[in-house]
Amino acid sequence: QLAEAAGRTEAAAAVALQLAEAAGRAIERLKGGGGGGEGGLVEVHVHGPLLRLSLSSAPGGTHVDVSHEHYAKLAALHAKHAPSVAGNLRTRVLCMMLRYQSLGAHGNQCALPPAGFEVLRQRLGIRFECFASPLNARYDRYCSAFADTDAAFGSIGSFFGFRPTHGSFECNPPFVPEV
Repeated sequence: QLAEAAGRTEAAAAVALQLAEAAGRAIERLKGGGGGGEGGLVEVHVHGPLLRLSLSSAPGGTHVDVSHEHYAKLAALHAKHAPSVAGNLRTRVLCMMLRYQSLGAHGNQCALPPAGFEVLRQRLGIRFECFASPLNARYDRYCSAFADTDAAFGSIGSFFGFRPTHGSFECNPPFVPEV
């Protein structure tokens, strides 16, 4: 698609390389400033019912907004799945949410209501989702699109690499023809 938009394969490759290099520089800045504490490059401001996480050095006000409830959920998942991993919660939340935001997605999709998940848990012993994100996961463990940003919140990676040997699983794939 990049080649088609640019009109030339070489131009598309150059743009893709520039994007990859810029992403690599941004990751290195986050790693360098994130540390293990809650300081670093990510700032948090309260905006009514939302928390706004932003990069202190980002041009153009790069930020994400997250509800207090979702942030608390992410903090609990992070404490359970990545308590001793280097990198702070704010940085991990910002990276994960920017990843979903960059795709025009927000990590949410139509799903069962909480009572439906509870029935699955009680009647079938289900405690694992095959398609989720840190923002919409109902259970502590799940498959998601991005293991690199989502693992700290309980993801085991892509469903398409998931090879269970037994168990019951909730499977509600995204409403996308490719999936």
